[in-house]
Amino acid sequence: ERMVRERRIALPIGAELERGATDGLSLGATLASLLPRRRSRRRGPHDDGTPAGALRAIYWRLLGLAERLGPGWREPAETPDEHARRLVLADARWGDAAPIVAAFDELRYGEVAPDAATVTRARDTLRSLEASLRT
Repeated sequence: ERMVRERRIALPIGAELERGATDGLSLGATLASLLPRRRSRRRGPHDDGTPAGALRAIYWRLLGLAERLGPGWREPAETPDEHARRLVLADARWGDAAPIVAAFDELRYGEVAPDAATVTRARDTLRSLEASLRT
């Protein structure tokens, strides 16, 4: 009791010593909060053999390339078009990725499945972009 009284005296005005509620506070949660958080790993899309799956995988490879050789991965609140603009501002060579981003936009937001020619064009674009960025 004496320690609690002395602690209250040492507290700044307006601070409270006791907790108002302990909902959700468990020993496991307390111990987990003491450990550093592990970064979650990004998982690529599953290529199910469809043109849509192939295009998702190509766009994923584009994001990985941007992380390795460019200004970084797409932010969670960033649209593919905004990310593409950020890439082009960093280096004009990223402008070559426009067909990939446009095809992914149509798939993701327009729900238009790509045809085989679109996937082939996106794949070729990614290969040439990888080659131009590595030089």
